[in-house]
Amino acid sequence: MNKNKIVYPFSHVVRSRAASTMVEIHSLLDLMSSKNFDTSELGKAIVLFKLADIVAMLSNTINTWTREITERDYSCPVISLALEKKLIKFSDFEKVSAENLKEKLSPVSEMIENELNKAILSMKEFAENSEIKSFDTSKFVNSYVNLYWQTDAMN
Repeated sequence: MNKNKIVYPFSHVVRSRAASTMVEIHSLLDLMSSKNFDTSELGKAIVLFKLADIVAMLSNTINTWTREITERDYSCPVISLALEKKLIKFSDFEKVSAENLKEKLSPVSEMIENELNKAILSMKEFAENSEIKSFDTSKFVNSYVNLYWQTDAMN
């Protein structure tokens, strides 16, 4: 958790997954442990798992950003993007109520949700075109889409 008033640029948070979900690593370990894994598909699998990592991170953001306002977790992508775009300042966390900040950051949350939808689409398209045979890529992708819908329905 970043409480030191250090802003991670949004692009860095999304592309580099500064606070990685570890989806990529765990998926690779799981796949490489399978006797059915064709190692010639490793490169394609890595790309798919990186996309899944981004989807998981953005989905987590959509579901936790309001709590992170209260916690002052400045590495939260919603908060970092709002700080980057100068929609808020660090001093707002001292002066403005959490409810007002949530209202002010709601459009930024929608921007993140749009990024999430793009990432899901990219993951689906890659899975359809990758010709990975070692595992069911559509099932893998759908597990992330279903998880996102389920958590969205709970909120």
